[in-house]
Amino acid sequence: MRQWLTALGGAVVVALAVGLPTDVIPNPVFGRPVDVTWWSYPSLIATSIFGGLLIATYVTEQQPVTR
Repeated sequence: MRQWLTALGGAVVVALAVGLPTDVIPNPVFGRPVDVTWWSYPSLIATSIFGGLLIATYVTEQQPVTR
C-alpha cells in the first residue's frame, strides 16, 4: 500500500514538474510560442505514470519492530 501511495504522489509531482515548464498544463508563469500538440497529453500521462512507478521502487515495505 505504501508503494502505491508513493507511486500516485510521485506521478502527480512528475506531471507538475514536466507539464508546467513545458506549458502543457496551462499556467501564467511559462509561455509557449507553438501550440500544444495532441500527442503532448498522452506523453505527459505516460511520463507521469512511469515516473511515479519508478519513484515507488525506492520505497520499501515497513518492517515490524522486533524487540
